[in-house]
Amino acid sequence: MLWKDQDTIYCFQNTVIRFRPASLLPRFAHRVFEHFARNGIFSKVARGVGIHHLGADRFSALPCVVPPLPEQHRIVAKIEELFSHLDAAVASLQRAKANLKRYRASVLKSAVEGELTADWRKEHPQAEDGAMLLDRILRERREKWERDQLAKFKEKGKEPPKNWQSKYEAPTHEAGLYDLPSSWAWASTLEVCERVENGNTPPADEMTSGSGDVPFIKVYNLTQDGRLDFTVNPTFVSQETHEERLGRSRILPNDVLMNIVGPPLGKVSLVPDTYPEWNMNQAIVLFRASDVVLSRYLAICLMSDEVLRWITRTAKATAGQFNISVGNSRLLPVPLPPLAEQEQIVLLVEERLSQIDSAEKTIEAELIRSKRLRQSILKRAFEGKLVPQDPNDEPASVLLERIKATRDTERLTASTRPRRAR
Repeated sequence: MLWKDQDTIYCFQNTVIRFRPASLLPRFAHRVFEHFARNGIFSKVARGVGIHHLGADRFSALPCVVPPLPEQHRIVAKIEELFSHLDAAVASLQRAKANLKRYRASVLKSAVEGELTADWRKEHPQAEDGAMLLDRILRERREKWERDQLAKFKEKGKEPPKNWQSKYEAPTHEAGLYDLPSSWAWASTLEVCERVENGNTPPADEMTSGSGDVPFIKVYNLTQDGRLDFTVNPTFVSQETHEERLGRSRILPNDVLMNIVGPPLGKVSLVPDTYPEWNMNQAIVLFRASDVVLSRYLAICLMSDEVLRWITRTAKATAGQFNISVGNSRLLPVPLPPLAEQEQIVLLVEERLSQIDSAEKTIEAELIRSKRLRQSILKRAFEGKLVPQDPNDEPASVLLERIKATRDTERLTASTRPRRAR
């Protein structure tokens, strides 16, 4: 449909209702409809299941308050004045929220680059630095592999073949992302973790919702602030499924989880001790820290923008979906400080992130309050309580009668007008 306003032609679809107010100022009508939308009035009178449809007949039958025109002007002016202040306050809160997000990223960045503990390092020299720490775990891992191999040869009654030790595949890591403090070292997640493994998804009839034997974690349970949120659609599997079909992906408290399918990538969660064991689907990978890295420190590294950028570069994109291979998950670069410094980093980061979380909760509460205040302003406006009423205003009933009389005259004129000959 088309209509013309001065020199501009507008069109609208059949899914849009055209409303031309007679007894209401356009800006007043706009606020009335905003009030209707915020209070679900349109939804209550709409037809349809799934996709609601509000026809012009039902729209035109909605009851609407009609104050005198001068009062409508005063109401609109007051609403716009109050909303202007409210919008400014909301914009300020949104800026503060964005600043907190940047500050969170800054805290994580300074933690994994060594800046956060620069002063602490000067006062606490360590006997074992990051390189020595990594060398120790790799040496211990090789010694364990050799013991296991010798035990297998002995069990089979065979002598070890010549150069059997050369079959050992040592975990490796790529070049570092940036320069580290001299007492730190770069390592891969495979070097500092006992296990790096993704999960699996059993058939739907082996999963239950709300309760069960073993909690089954999905990507929507992971967060971007290190928490595991199992209140979102909690799913469970049986003990048998957990031990047999999903035995490879058993999760323990203090394991670190990260999604390898997105967007968004970079959701990282530390597993709590709410349950003794958990399990997970194929879109998640677990990192089980060895004794050279703290689980909480590892989670901090995986949440940092530097590691997230590396993840994003290695991800494969298909039809808008990003996928990280388990192989690349084992090569994630981890800056490795001495254990005592890891403890200090965790202490400082958690202290700052706790302050950020508290500030974000306050901001969210104020944003919710602003929405309620907006609704309250509209409610008071249409109850006649927002602006004073003037007894000198022409009553709305007189205005409505005049509009009705005009329309009756127009209909009568149209019905008596002679038709054009064809």
